[in-house]
Amino acid sequence: LKDPKYVQAIEKFFGVAGVTIRKMPYCEKESHEANRLIPLVVSDEYRENMTSLNQLDIKLYHQLSDCLNSDTMYNNFGEWQPDRWVYNMPK
Repeated sequence: LKDPKYVQAIEKFFGVAGVTIRKMPYCEKESHEANRLIPLVVSDEYRENMTSLNQLDIKLYHQLSDCLNSDTMYNNFGEWQPDRWVYNMPK
């Protein structure tokens, strides 16, 4: 999120502004305390499985970041279109 053009493309894609503004989540202190009291234990098998599943994300990242020197690299991001997304909204 250090590249302003990338941030602008993400904000345009999701239809939101201020993605780089750091805010303290409502339950951050509580979740840190819970993690301290009951730390997450992840097996090697699970970690390897998650790494394998994340290969698509890694591939997408590389496709988007391979042309970092281009002024037009983020022009292919779509724009937020609420009618294209299914979500639960009260009517």
